[in-house]
Amino acid sequence: MLSLAGCAIAPLSNTHTAQPLGGGHVAVETGVAGVGDSAVIPNLRLRVGLSDSFDLGIEYEFFSLGLIAKYAISHDPEGFSYAMLGGAGTSPSDDSSAGSYVYLGAIASGRFGAFEPFVLTRFNHVWQNGRTFDFGPLGGVTLPAGSFSYFNFALGSSVWPVNWFGLAFALNALSSGASTDASPFYPTGSLLFRF
Repeated sequence: MLSLAGCAIAPLSNTHTAQPLGGGHVAVETGVAGVGDSAVIPNLRLRVGLSDSFDLGIEYEFFSLGLIAKYAISHDPEGFSYAMLGGAGTSPSDDSSAGSYVYLGAIASGRFGAFEPFVLTRFNHVWQNGRTFDFGPLGGVTLPAGSFSYFNFALGSSVWPVNWFGLAFALNALSSGASTDASPFYPTGSLLFRF
């Protein structure tokens, strides 16, 4: 059984670039994070560009539901962009085992034709009342009670074959603040849609 101390309720998927959507534009992203030997954690994001530099949205992963905000400090549609990323949410539960999380991070990316490589670092803090999720033959995740802080790092790229559709992938790493029986490295991948 995979044991993730708190990190399982802060979103694990990190396929973000620094490029903002732009005012009035919408993005939908769906993907997975592969954790441990066989656990696959699905995710879904919906973001709206409220201005040329600011995006706001909601994100769902198997363990969490929350808000996400991104502010582009500097952005060039065909060059380098830098942004701050923040989020907060909860682990929905019908009992007293729900937890919550907050995170703050920084992203740097560059758009070069259809490719947009990125690097992301994120500080996460999680409050968890203790919970175990069982995925049957895939194993399970145990979240012990307590409060945890850790860093999450990602190196990846988005590829945009057409302007409204892209693919994103990243190799992620968790700092030692997130205890895990598995490797601290894990992949994420997403399908990206922009309107």
